[in-house]
Amino acid sequence: MQNRVTEVEWRCADDFPSRYIVEQARASDIIVVGEASRGALSDPFLQVNPSDLVMQAGRPLLIVPDACNWLDLRSILIAWKDTAEARRAVADALPMLRKATDITIVEIVEEQANRTAALSRVRDVVAWLSRHGVRASELVPDQCGEAAAQLERIASEVAAGVVVAGAYGHSRFREWILGGVTQRLINPSNRCSLLSR
Repeated sequence: MQNRVTEVEWRCADDFPSRYIVEQARASDIIVVGEASRGALSDPFLQVNPSDLVMQAGRPLLIVPDACNWLDLRSILIAWKDTAEARRAVADALPMLRKATDITIVEIVEEQANRTAALSRVRDVVAWLSRHGVRASELVPDQCGEAAAQLERIASEVAAGVVVAGAYGHSRFREWILGGVTQRLINPSNRCSLLSR
């Protein structure tokens, strides 16, 4: 953070990391964590669970993969879905979006009949961003379905350094059960993910 912030404060406690970070989120703008552990058994005293954080913290979560050594804001991909979580993610990402050179907003449709409505939604987001001084382009691929795989392919094509998305849980009983796209973004391969809920 050298030469990038004006004030830094260190907080620590003997507690589960995820629980402690959720409590301290009230004093932060964004939470930055490493990718989820790939091992089946991870020590909850040693490693933060990004799934827990994104569902409980109430702050945007920037997940940085092990292979990433800098935040590349030249190109950002926004994975759009017309939900409150996606709207919140785009608003939370505004400071990053203002620094980006290329921004692509993409919506993946399940059926071809939904493509026209998706184009209209994505264009609305482009217009909203332009009112906030951010230029973006829209994309609704012809291919339907397989959202996680398509987003990964498109992110590679546009050389996205960050993917912005809403985090979606499928179970109200157990919020940590995440959707396929969210789960893929919690375990990013070679780019950062900014998730909001």
